[in-house]
Amino acid sequence: MDTPIRKLLLRSKNFNPNREMLLPFLMDNALNFLEEEKNFIKQIYKDALKDSGLNDAQKELKAESYYSENYNNK
Repeated sequence: MDTPIRKLLLRSKNFNPNREMLLPFLMDNALNFLEEEKNFIKQIYKDALKDSGLNDAQKELKAESYYSENYNNK
């Protein structure tokens, strides 16, 4: 499974010979990494609801609520 942390590790391998550039890269892309993590967590939650009988909009609302309650500001 291609998780956000795996993607980050693969990207960071590009900075191995140029380590001083890794921290600026991480800082510049922090919001993108957080958004990828959020979408990943929400997708897993929606996948868990696949047999629930809910439509896609309801699954999205439940996933957003789950993420907000459990991951925001942590």
